[in-house]
Amino acid sequence: MKGMKLGTQACALLFAGAAAGLPAPSAAQSAGNWDAVMAAARKEGRVLLYSGAVPAVTDRIKREFEKSVPGIVMEVHREASGPMLAKLEAERNTNADGADLVITTEVLWLDNKQKEGLLRAPVGPAAQPWPAAYLRGPAVPVLSVEPLVITYNTTGIKTPITGYQDFLRPEFKGKFATSTLASVTVIAWYDWLDKALGADFTAKLAAQQPKHYVGTITSTQATASGEVVATVYSNPGAAVPLLEKGAPIRMVFPRPGFGFRYGGGLLAWSKRPNSAQVLMNYMMSPQGQTAWVGPGGIASPLPNIPNSADASALQVFDPSAFPPEVQKAVTEKWNRLFKAN
Repeated sequence: MKGMKLGTQACALLFAGAAAGLPAPSAAQSAGNWDAVMAAARKEGRVLLYSGAVPAVTDRIKREFEKSVPGIVMEVHREASGPMLAKLEAERNTNADGADLVITTEVLWLDNKQKEGLLRAPVGPAAQPWPAAYLRGPAVPVLSVEPLVITYNTTGIKTPITGYQDFLRPEFKGKFATSTLASVTVIAWYDWLDKALGADFTAKLAAQQPKHYVGTITSTQATASGEVVATVYSNPGAAVPLLEKGAPIRMVFPRPGFGFRYGGGLLAWSKRPNSAQVLMNYMMSPQGQTAWVGPGGIASPLPNIPNSADASALQVFDPSAFPPEVQKAVTEKWNRLFKAN
């Protein structure tokens, strides 16, 4: 992976993301009066981000944003996708003071809100050069692309794990982690496993009786602590901060591999629309993307971001292939396989 510092393997994924075909904001709209937006944002004084990204990413963004834009305090609320989106809907329906913008892997939700006119397009100077391939319409920029990885505890495992098939080894039964169906991304990943590794792979994986965690953070932390010997479902955002702290884990980019997008949206019902614009502009800027990528493993849509993986080499799942009926079918299969073990 281009620019990686942590000695991990190259990620062999092919990026398949494309813009939704909607026009980007006009130059006149984006030019606007940015000085006036900045002044109004400082009067608002704070901005609240609802985020599905891992805390290591948002902590870096918060720290660097507040240095770059003094006078605006960035607050972050992190939650699993389902509860977070339900909370956003509740805030909109009750006109409650809550989130100003959102980062989520649930890009179809963002697409739908864009179609309903419930998202504002970014109008800051960083919006103009944003690559068209990473716009799902004028109001939904794709802010990063991240591969799913395997992590394992180097103290607990002496024979290295190189791919998903290794989790079928007898010695791993009942000793490794996987994720519950916390988001469409996880649902799509389980569906992809059978397509990429054989129609019965998830059945074999379930028979290994993995321990269930919600998402990547808890399972990766459990791997680092030795609670489990490995997790089959992790991502660099969860693994890299632990590697930096010297945790006895290794991160593996499996082949074949699977990736996902983080999309962003400015909520039309925000009580602080100016500070929301300023934060979105920061996240779309080279400075903000550098903070997002951090020490590596994450792919930025922008070129020449230090430590960025090559986004053009990443293949991510298509969320439009997972309407409710498909999600239901995969969920029923997962429950049948994994809850029985």
